[in-house]
Amino acid sequence: MSKCVKKWFLEEKNHRRSLIISDFEHDSEFLNKIFLSHGCQWHGRIITSSELNLSKYSGGIFQKLNLVNWLHIGDNRHSDYFIPKSYQISTILVRRNSLAFFRELYEK
Repeated sequence: MSKCVKKWFLEEKNHRRSLIISDFEHDSEFLNKIFLSHGCQWHGRIITSSELNLSKYSGGIFQKLNLVNWLHIGDNRHSDYFIPKSYQISTILVRRNSLAFFRELYEK
């Protein structure tokens, strides 16, 4: 895992308000174990589509969470950009398979 992503996780420990939302077939505990295996501990909330039986792709997760004054960052044009925008959620689309956005923020 890159230094910039690890730094982001460490900043969560300082009470930054963040939430991980994932269209993932496993539960949040499994996802957190993946983070831990890379030396990162997540201190915020994790929500997976499998736990809610809703998805980012359909918009169900965004509708259920009713996120106000939120910034959603993701790499999928449909699920992470167009769908959240349709719920008036601010979005940043990150190039797929690239950590350039996070490097720009955290590795200066």
